[in-house]
Parts: sequence; structure tokens; C-alpha cells
Amino acid sequence: ETLVPHVTSVIETQKGEIWIATSGRGIFRFNEDGCFFGSYVALMSQIGNDFISGIFEDRDENLWITSENNGLYYFNRTTGEIRRFFSPELTSYCDVSAVVQDQQGVIYAGILSGGIFRFDGNGFIPLFEEKEMAHLMVKSLIVKDDRLLIGTDGDGLKRLNLTTGKLESM
Repeated sequence: ETLVPHVTSVIETQKGEIWIATSGRGIFRFNEDGCFFGSYVALMSQIGNDFISGIFEDRDENLWITSENNGLYYFNRTTGEIRRFFSPELTSYCDVSAVVQDQQGVIYAGILSGGIFRFDGNGFIPLFEEKEMAHLMVKSLIVKDDRLLIGTDGDGLKRLNLTTGKLESM
């Protein structure tokens, strides 16, 4: 099977597997020797969208999958559980662009249409009032110590102090 030219994300898991997200062909997995394992048909049928914008592995080896305009998915590779967050039917926050985890294990999701959310174990809650983040089109997130670095589309790089909640431009 051939990958389309639109590879949107590549990660190497803690077990040495290579996972590739594509825009139009879903998700593919290779082992550490480069042997192709194929696409994840069962996972992709649950997601219902082959346009995957990103993939992130948390410290518990679960995958967080961002899909283009179809929300955020959690995939527990041990149990096979798949959970959907930010579905278009429930909220306008369906264009999740970035997922990251801090040193305490907290998961954060950035939204292209504006906003950053924190996972509380059951769902995602906004870090800011909607009006404070509406203009920030989040493209990427990185955790550095107690700071969340936020790459935006059109508003530069921001730094959020996770202890004080202070947001500043860099």
C-alpha cells in the first residue's frame, strides 16, 4: 500500500514503532525494522475520516489522534478502547491541531479555531474564557518546564505559565 504525498505527522512510539498520519489515507504503522504493518482499518472506521492531521503518544503509550474537522480521538492500544472528543455534532471545537502532555501527565489540546483545553480525566475543559483565546489559532504546542509554548497561525509564539496562568508573547 502506498502512502499519499500528504503526510501530516510522524511519530516514533516508546516501543520503536513508526506511526504515520496522512491527509486522505488515514494512519499507517511500521515496526522498528521498517516492516509495514498496514493501515488501521478498525481504528479508521471508528474515526470515520481518513484526513488525520496529527498523532501523539502519551506516557502511558496511548495515542491521541487529531482529525481534520472531525475532533480528537483517544486510542488505548492495550484495550482497543477508542474515545472521541470535540465532535462536530456537539461543539464547534472539532479542528484540534495539537496535543501535548506535561511532566505531571496532564494532556492539553490546541484548537485551530482558537483555544487551549486541558483533559480532566473525563473530558476537556478550556484553560481560558473563550473570548481570551478566540483570536489565537493554535497550530502547535510544546511543554517546557512549567510553561506551555503555543505556536499560532498569525499571532506568533506565545508562552503560558502553567502555574500562574499568565499568557505572554515571545
